[in-house]
Amino acid sequence: MLIKKTTQADFDSQQQARAMRGFASTLASKICAITRGNLSIPMIQAGEISVASHAAKEYIEKISPSIKYKIGVQFDESSFIAIGIDSNFVSKSSYYWAGGRLDAPVKTINSNLTGCEAAFLKSFIELIQPMIQEELNNCAYVKVEISAFDDNGIAFKNEQRVQINTVNCAFKDEEVSLSIITSDGVLNYCNLKNAGETEIKLKDTRNLLELNTELEACFEPFQLTMGDILNLEVGQSFIMNDNAVSLINPLDKSVIKKGILGSGDQNNQLVKII
Repeated sequence: MLIKKTTQADFDSQQQARAMRGFASTLASKICAITRGNLSIPMIQAGEISVASHAAKEYIEKISPSIKYKIGVQFDESSFIAIGIDSNFVSKSSYYWAGGRLDAPVKTINSNLTGCEAAFLKSFIELIQPMIQEELNNCAYVKVEISAFDDNGIAFKNEQRVQINTVNCAFKDEEVSLSIITSDGVLNYCNLKNAGETEIKLKDTRNLLELNTELEACFEPFQLTMGDILNLEVGQSFIMNDNAVSLINPLDKSVIKKGILGSGDQNNQLVKII
């Protein structure tokens, strides 16, 4: 029997990757619908959304420069979410939008926008920005505002990772892609998995005195040797050096709060939020 060790940073990153799947799919379908309805580009989502996780250094040096245009929001000095648009998306979409043609010029990463591309990009962002802001506000714990985004100002932490959900979109014989970009820590501000799915409506609840919810409690990782684990029997006990627990949303396994397990004046078991 093998036990795979993982760091807290890796665990948090895996939780966030799972939470992002549904959110990215929702954004992709709505972006395609807005583009069809307002820009007359018959765009649909093509294939599965691919997910990649990158170390901050790799993202800054190699990935971010290739995704030239971004809108998004920064939650704290190191946590953000953004929608990225690359030059290929702008070039192919803009020339079809302008005259129904697909003969866009070949672009490099550092190429400047043509007049046609600049006009399309402006119209496209103006269309999707309110929708993305609404989707985020449906699941964010604080109100957010989406604007042009530059990740050069992000103070990435040690071992922090950046996740990119790449959405392939097709129209006519062309394929382009959009990127939904998140850094570790976003789940502290947004319950992304449940956006538009299990949202709790609090309208007409002025007489509601109590709102019940279900949470799972999970003890923080503790150390046992392989021999200790194999020798455990029913009725035996072992010492935990740490009484820290996490309160977890059972729907998407995201950590809502962290606390310390203890007892109260009447010997009740309590969790003190930290």
